[in-house]
Amino acid sequence: MAVDDGGLVMPTDAAPSGPLPPPSKSRSTQVIGGSPDATTSTEAQLQNAFVAYKNGDDKAALTLVQAVLAKEPKNAKAKLLEGRVYASQQKYQEATEAMLTAIEEDPAAVPRAQLYLGEALLAQRKVLEARGAFEAQLKTEPENKDALLLYAMCQAKLKYLQEARDAALKLDQMDAIHPGYFFATAAIARASGKPEKATEAIDSAQTNYGSKIWAQYMKYYLQVFSPKPVGQGEAAQAAPAAKAVAP
Repeated sequence: MAVDDGGLVMPTDAAPSGPLPPPSKSRSTQVIGGSPDATTSTEAQLQNAFVAYKNGDDKAALTLVQAVLAKEPKNAKAKLLEGRVYASQQKYQEATEAMLTAIEEDPAAVPRAQLYLGEALLAQRKVLEARGAFEAQLKTEPENKDALLLYAMCQAKLKYLQEARDAALKLDQMDAIHPGYFFATAAIARASGKPEKATEAIDSAQTNYGSKIWAQYMKYYLQVFSPKPVGQGEAAQAAPAAKAVAP
């Protein structure tokens, strides 16, 4: 049994929503059928590329997905996955371009492309454009928790506080696996000039969900509110930085 992740299949041991943890570089990539060749179906090659991406082997993933694109340059699923690999490599401009191409080619084939596009834009500090992507994702998937949280953060940063509050109200304080309520609360408090309340909400998220989940979402909070770029490995050391962010 598996769940769909933007048109590709992923194991059910991953959370059905929420950002993926940084790929593990220690796990070996198992490619079904070996190197791509003419006898390997497009779907099999894409699945191999996705496995490589999930296992942290961005080089192999990019090789596999670009082999698909060499044969099918308008394959939206392949283009989206290429964008996600670029984002994993922190090549956010290339990621943005690839994701936009995927959306233009076949938006129905890549149902979560706007979410991933928004994340890539946010990493470039393009908060206004990111908000548009998250809003587009919510039009097709109104209960997507990540899209709700990131939309609320962007609205808070842009000082549309009522819109941020409306989105935050759809996030559950008692959610067992998603800390969106606390980070949305922190973003609204920060934007409202209440840094102490923001810090309290961030601390509650870490206490309630543990450092691993907290760090995944802390990255987004810092991308919205920190004055300097945030790298993939910095979220785990983000508590002092979060408390130092100017309101």
